[in-house]
Amino acid sequence: MIFLDLGDILKTIFDKEGQIDLMKMDCEGCEYSLLKLDKETIKLPRQYIIEIHGSETPILDKMTDRGYNVKLVKRVNQWITIYYFTVLWTWQHKGQQLPRLLLPSSA
Repeated sequence: MIFLDLGDILKTIFDKEGQIDLMKMDCEGCEYSLLKLDKETIKLPRQYIIEIHGSETPILDKMTDRGYNVKLVKRVNQWITIYYFTVLWTWQHKGQQLPRLLLPSSA
């Protein structure tokens, strides 16, 4: 049996597809695996939608430190929140210029 961590999965998808437009995470606590990603790997998806179970602070800090804009989508209850993260930077990977994305002005 082969086990892949989140970083391996993101790199495999990016290498195959050339980009990752959106990463949706609703995995009952495994969203904290983002904290282990290096700065280049975490930036492979241009956008994330993450349902956070428990403390939001570590994930919000990591994502903002990596250049993502943060928008609260929904507070489900006192323990579960949903956030939208989108990139605020332009960078290149394997010679491909990835566009700068921002939240809509109405956000």
